[in-house]
Formats: sequence, structure tokens, C-alpha cells
Amino acid sequence: MTNLDIKKKIWIILSSSVVLAFVLSLINKLNLNELSSWMTIVPQIISVELFFYWLFKKFLWQHKIFSGWLVLFPSLDGTWIGEMQSNYINPETKEKMGTIPCMAIIVHNFDKITIKMVTLESVSFSFSEKLEFVKEKNEKLITYSFINDPSLLLDYRSNSHKGTAILLMNGKNKMTGSYYTNRGTKGLINLERFSKKKLDEMP
Repeated sequence: MTNLDIKKKIWIILSSSVVLAFVLSLINKLNLNELSSWMTIVPQIISVELFFYWLFKKFLWQHKIFSGWLVLFPSLDGTWIGEMQSNYINPETKEKMGTIPCMAIIVHNFDKITIKMVTLESVSFSFSEKLEFVKEKNEKLITYSFINDPSLLLDYRSNSHKGTAILLMNGKNKMTGSYYTNRGTKGLINLERFSKKKLDEMP
């Protein structure tokens, strides 16, 4: 999973290497026409670029100055509130569940995202997550598989199951999508950012 524009990433690495080579040659008073000078400078360039890459992945990637042109996805970290609609049939009432309030707690690092989805009846945890930018359509998609664990009090009518969800970002603070499970159910998801903090309970 990558959250960078690859072409721009390569361009930045190459251009920064050239600038660093020039600056380091001045600092070390080296002649770049000599092979021995490059043997001294190259390890320094690598060390400096690795440090700044670590700094970027740890902190800087979330800054708005990089958003859109270099960093494809903004930070989704925090709590998202919304609702789900499912075609699940309640075996007791023989009716659909209707609208289900839900809360998504998202942990988003530079190259890793995890999603915990909470409803009044169950909790699901994501695995095999993917961020995808469809350049032709200017669409940002979050696709993930999940394991859903219903409340123990409801295990008589709802068993643990797996599924896949696909979310489409609408701006920076809204997501809509759909999901389906291996028990044959499917539905729609609507989420809106509620807080950058990760809440423990549904507000």
C-alpha cells in the first residue's frame, strides 16, 4: 500500500540527491570530478535522505503542504460516525434490520491503515487493507477485509463472519461505500468524520 505519487517521489529523490551532492561537496571541500570525493559523499547523501524519509513518514506526511500533489490520501486518523443499511433478515422478526448506527475508529499511519467498525450489536476488525487512487476518475478508495464478531448475547442468531468493504472518499471528511459478507449479506455504509480523537464508545 502506498500513499505517495510515485513519479513525484522519484523526482524528489533525484533532485534532492543532486542538491545534497553539491552542498556536501562545499561543506567537505571536495572536488566532484574525483571518484574519491563521491565515495565520501554518497554514504552521507544516503544517510541524510534516510533520516528525512523517516521524519516524513513519521510526522511530515500529514501536513497539508504535501496533500494532493505528493501525498494522495489525507490522514484518516480518528473517529467517524455514520450509519449502515443491510439486507440482513432478523430470523425472529423476519424483517430487515433497517438503518444501523455505526462508528469507525481509524488508525492511519503513512503506509498502514486499520479500521475498527462498531455497531450496537457487533464489532469488526479490518485486515488486508488497501488505499487506491484511481487517477482517471480522481477517486480515492479504501478497500479492506474484516472479521465481524457479534455480541455474545446475540450469537444465537448472528455468528462470527468475514467480509469485504469498499469505501469512496467524498472530500476529506466523508466516505460512502458498500460491503458484503461470506454469509450472503450486503449493505451500504455512510461515514462522516466526528473527531480526530479515537473514542472508546459511540457518542
